[in-house]
Parts: sequence; structure tokens; C-alpha cells
Amino acid sequence: MMTASVFYPLQPFADVVRVYDVNDYVQDGLVGHFDAIRNVGAEAVHDSNATVWKNLADGPDAEFQYRSGATPDSGWTDTSYFFKEDAMATAVGTIDLGTNFTVQIAITADPAAQTTSTVGGNQDASSYNAWFNDNPKNDNGFWTLGTAANLIGNFTKLKTAPSGNVRPYISNWSGEYVTWMLDGANGKCWTFETDTIPNCTSLTVVSEKPAARKYCWGAEYNADKGVLQAFLTGEYHSVRLYNRVLSDLEIKQNRRVDEARYRGKGDVTIVNGAIGETGATGESSLPDGVYNLEADSWTFTAESAVMDGRRYQPRLSVEEKQDGEWTAVSAQWADSYTVGKTNLANPVRLTWTWASRAGFMVIVK
Repeated sequence: MMTASVFYPLQPFADVVRVYDVNDYVQDGLVGHFDAIRNVGAEAVHDSNATVWKNLADGPDAEFQYRSGATPDSGWTDTSYFFKEDAMATAVGTIDLGTNFTVQIAITADPAAQTTSTVGGNQDASSYNAWFNDNPKNDNGFWTLGTAANLIGNFTKLKTAPSGNVRPYISNWSGEYVTWMLDGANGKCWTFETDTIPNCTSLTVVSEKPAARKYCWGAEYNADKGVLQAFLTGEYHSVRLYNRVLSDLEIKQNRRVDEARYRGKGDVTIVNGAIGETGATGESSLPDGVYNLEADSWTFTAESAVMDGRRYQPRLSVEEKQDGEWTAVSAQWADSYTVGKTNLANPVRLTWTWASRAGFMVIVK
């Protein structure tokens, strides 16, 4: 029997956790930063009525354009801009990425749910979905083909050799992350979704290309037809553009912040469960939530609970997330558990419940 997953937002508590914000992303070389939570400013509260997407990197902001004749269904959620096959976000001015750059998006989308853009008829029909491109369309970005699960990154127009297309791609893309990166100085390029840099694809880059351009996502603008096309369905949480190549450690740092801010994922998940059959929920030293350890180690505790004169002892279930699934590690009677940051190979979930131990009962009068 399948059970629904529970989303716990990242929680602040003393020194256990740092609640990440936009300044926790790598800042060096950041020339475009469009964050859906901080959509109107780095220190401003989210505005669900915003008509301009603020560039937090002090470059040109982004505006929204819509399918001709459509009543837009796209709009803001608390953590995203939800594109629904009728909108495009585009920088209002040019951004110079040079010949060494990194583009990263964090989204929530289902590649298999994409359609070909035929809502507006043949004029804006296209066989692919533009997740990121330059504006007007010049194929400096990445896309999927209809419901195909492969995401294709295109560097063909940025090279002089080898001959043919240079299109590193993500096979069976999950619809959550893309890093599109060019190391022109060393003739390397990548399109990947992991938090580590994979093997590169080789190319020789034309000097000083591409020039400063506008960039867009959610759809693209075809200047020859004068229409928007290649629409998609998906929630965009963040778009970041750097005028340099990020290191492996920097990519990991950005992923850690994305996972915490947009998906509620962190080092330790706390779940406080039932107190026996009383119908009440117990309380440990931390409320339900996801926490990132900032100290070298942290000890989580739970005290016994007294209900209707009966004392219930804390019982702890420990799980680790391995390959995306929670795997049981141990179950024990315990009133404390210590997690060490340096030895934390996988996220940990601590689930506390309270019960009367067999053969051990204390009646409180």
C-alpha cells in the first residue's frame, strides 16, 4: 500500500540549522539570478502579483510575455513561476556570458507531460519545449523533444570544430535540475543534472562568442515568424547565469541550497509520532521539520511522556536516504541520538514514538 509523502520545510532552531537564502548561492561571476521566492528583491517578501521577475544580480530584470490571444493561466506559486503552455520569461536587456559560462535552472516538471505547441495553430507550432534559450531564438540553450525524456543542450553555434552538432544531453531527465556549462578556454562543454561534474564533450570555441544576448525560459521567440513558440509546462524555482565555469564544490553548494529552499531536503528529518494508543502526538527536542547541521555534531533527545497516569518511553526509528529511498538502519528504545556532520554520508530521518515497554510500566500518581 502506497503512502503519501510528507513535505517538511526547512526549520530554524538554535545552531542546528542555517535557513538558506539567495545569498547562500555562489556569488562570484553571477550575472543573472532569478529566484521565485525572492521574486521582487533579495530582502523583499514574495509578491504573487509581480509582473516583473527581479534580477538579483543587478543585471536586467525579466518580463513575461504570453501567447497571442490567450488568457494566461501561468502564474506565481509561493516557490515558483508555474508555466502552463502560454508564457515566456525573458530578460529585458542583454547579458554577456562570454565563452566561459554556467547556466543553472531548478524546476519541478514532468518531462513526459510535455506536449508539442499547437494550441495557437501552425503559426506557433513546434516539436520541442524550450527550457532555456537566447532571445530571439538562436539555439543557445537546451530543450526536450515533445514527451521524450532526453534533454538536449546545444553548443553547435558556439564552436568551430569538430564538424557536426555538439549536443551533450541528459538521458532520462528527472525534470528538476539542469547545468549547462561551457569552458571555452579548455574546449569543454556539459549538460547535466547531477551535483557533480561528469565527463565533458570536447569542442573548439569561436573567440568572443556568443555576444551579449537576451535569454529566456518557458518558451522562445521566433523572430522569423514573429511569435512565441516551444511552450512548456513546469514550475521554475530559480534561473542562475554565471560568466565563468563553476567548480564541483560550487555546484554542490548550489544544489544543497536548492534542495533545502525548494524541496525541504536537509541533513536530518525529525518526525514526532504517536504516544501509544492515546491519540496524542509526542514532542521531542525539535518539532517536525528538516534540519541542516551547522555544528560538528548535534544530539537529538526525547523525554518520556505521561498520559492518564501512565508513563510512555520514547522509541526511535533511524533511517537513511539511499538512492532516493528511506532505508531502515535501527529501531531502539532511546532518549537521545547524536548525528555527526563529518560522518553524515546520507540524510537521516529520526522518527520518535512513545510506548509502554513490555514488562516495564510506571503508574504515576
